[in-house]
Amino acid sequence: MLSQQPRLSLKDARRITERAIDKSEGLGVRGAFVVADDGGILLTASRMDGSGSIGIPISRAKTYEAASNREASDQFAKRVSSMFVGIYMGYERILRDKIFPGAGAILVRRQGTVVGAVSTAGSIGPHCKFAGLDPRKLILEGKPTNAEDMIISYAAESPYLSQHGDDLKRWTEAYGSAPAEGERGLAHEVAPRASQQVMLNAAIALADAAIAIAQEMKVLACITIVDRHGDIVQQDRMDGAPPMTPDISYALATTAVNFVQPSGSVAALIERHPALARLDDIAPFPILAIPGGLPIFEDSQVTGALGVACTDPSKGDAIAHAAIERWASGSRGS
Repeated sequence: MLSQQPRLSLKDARRITERAIDKSEGLGVRGAFVVADDGGILLTASRMDGSGSIGIPISRAKTYEAASNREASDQFAKRVSSMFVGIYMGYERILRDKIFPGAGAILVRRQGTVVGAVSTAGSIGPHCKFAGLDPRKLILEGKPTNAEDMIISYAAESPYLSQHGDDLKRWTEAYGSAPAEGERGLAHEVAPRASQQVMLNAAIALADAAIAIAQEMKVLACITIVDRHGDIVQQDRMDGAPPMTPDISYALATTAVNFVQPSGSVAALIERHPALARLDDIAPFPILAIPGGLPIFEDSQVTGALGVACTDPSKGDAIAHAAIERWASGSRGS
């Protein structure tokens, strides 16, 4: 039965991203991480403080490819690199989610079964030399690694897989020689908990508040927190929440942050100004004028927004209001 297959829970997915963030901060690098289930549907996404906003969209595309194809994303990238452009465009037309032909996503397995995929993108690259970094932190069992592939293998507790070419060549070019004989390395040594993620921790605290309230209301939801630019900082889909809720909650959040008002109020605004209905055709953000998205204000300035998409749409707005209130009373995750 399908229900008997091992599944990746949100709790498990969060643990993977937490490990990735811990390891990244220990290396002095910053990135964005996405974990998807075995269907390539997003479970959780986190963007580290100081990491570029490009990371989550690219990571999501790569986790979709990996989970759907049941292979590391570099395999898809290698295939499409030699394809006629029309074939690649065909992929883009027929596939459910966006794709990106790049390395950096690996499969997550439980009990020998593929249960999902994890990816990183953005500020982390396939490098092995960083200012002030102890090189041993990128040596695994005597062999050199690169930061991007090492971090996600550590996060997923999977064997190391290099998707970015010859690690030994890259290492030799960086350090002048191969790692010293007998040096086992520290790459998969347990990383200390990250302590410098102020914005991300605040977003996670808000997401946790919303999830707790959704559970109290007995609904399943996806929670999206965006920054003032409308870019995702944290996104979480509760176990069993419908596959389309990540996109709905994101659209609610971007609507709230761009109109600087609750997403449910935008419908009346569009009714008064019908031309606004054309924004979907010209704006680089999805617009969804239904309740569930609220702007976040700090010192009278919009600093982000929360979007809640759930199995009972009538409760999304109530969850968002209660979550922000609970989060604010708890010093916003500090």
